Amino acid sequence: MQLGMIGLGRMGGNMAKRIAAAGHEVVGYDRSPESDRTVASLKELVAALKAPRLVWVMVPAGEATDSTINELAELLQPGDMIIDGGNSRYTDDARHAAELEPKGIHFMDCGVSGGVWGIDRGYALMVGGSQGDFESARPIFEALKPEGDSGLVLAGPVGGGHFAKMVHNGIEYGMMQAFGEGFATMVKSDLVEDPAAVMSSWRDGSVVQSWLLDLLAIAFKSDPTLKSMPPVANESGEAKWMIEAALELGVPTPATAAALYARQTSRGGADNILRVVSTMRAQFGGHVTKIDEIALHPIGELVFELVSREPAANADSLMQMPHIHLDWGTSFEPPSSRLQSLQKTPVLHSSSASMALQFVLANGGAAYLPRRMVSPFLEQGQLHLVEGGQALSRPLYLAYLEKSDRRELIDQLLTLPLGWDGADLRLPSAE
Repeated sequence: MQLGMIGLGRMGGNMAKRIAAAGHEVVGYDRSPESDRTVASLKELVAALKAPRLVWVMVPAGEATDSTINELAELLQPGDMIIDGGNSRYTDDARHAAELEPKGIHFMDCGVSGGVWGIDRGYALMVGGSQGDFESARPIFEALKPEGDSGLVLAGPVGGGHFAKMVHNGIEYGMMQAFGEGFATMVKSDLVEDPAAVMSSWRDGSVVQSWLLDLLAIAFKSDPTLKSMPPVANESGEAKWMIEAALELGVPTPATAAALYARQTSRGGADNILRVVSTMRAQFGGHVTKIDEIALHPIGELVFELVSREPAANADSLMQMPHIHLDWGTSFEPPSSRLQSLQKTPVLHSSSASMALQFVLANGGAAYLPRRMVSPFLEQGQLHLVEGGQALSRPLYLAYLEKSDRRELIDQLLTLPLGWDGADLRLPSAE
């Protein structure tokens, strides 16, 4: 069977090799001339394939995927098929299918899991599309999947594959976060002498044994403390999309949300937790985090005010109000004061300031929120400053890659008087 593979990076390149090893003909295209591409353009790729053509798109989600599919739509013929195997948002799939349908071009989406190890282990595939389209492309799916009965599923109609992969990645977030928290807890304890050995021992006979744990054990062999791994974990968007979808469906996802928020605040504390997460991402996906190349330029301090819907809110009345905790990182903590009610368990724990604002406006309570955000509501009398709740601040930085190919533009930016409205930002002192 013939297949056109667009995108020959860490994932697409290995997938193309596995498909070719199964006896199929792969015509590969990548924008980089240094890749293992067999053609130099999408036009050449389409010309090299026999009708009906099957084209797999394996490029970054968003604009890159949209532009690739749009260009293919002008080159392909009725009866041809496009499979989007990247990490596209499931909501994009229906749009792509609708745009291709009038041209007679079939469309499927496929969530792919397996990382850089998939070339040998096989890839878990979650497909969205019609049964007929699924069966026509099955030889390619069978070439990619692991041996055995598992690893390939028609999840549902168009969009179902990426939706299933989104949920898969949300679960992955929670699992890695839990391993990280367990490791960090043992590191802090005087009772566990070798946390790495303990976690490696769980690979057999334990209810938490998993491939993720196997990968972590591999890393422990060269670095039992994980000190060589930067305590930063990036996030690619799927967990955020899952939380948003779950909110719309009325499904609570506290574990996934907590794992996402931990990654978003990884530049402040939680070093051992995020070292574990980054280690596992590097092991299964070849994801590299290089914080030593990231420069930080201080541009001021964001100012936060303790606000409430109640006009006469003070230390005493706060005891009777819901407390909303905004997770601005470990370095942002209200100082000891007479507002002891802030130490009680919050009714809402979130990293979304807009969500907290809407909660306070609708239900009452108190929260520390950015001054700029609450200023209009203070002026209109919808919110009020809590008596005794002094303003807090958090450093604000411009972060950039020191070796960026846009360094000239960055240097120009650093010379500008960066900052926001004076009601919202305290600029650095001139000292």
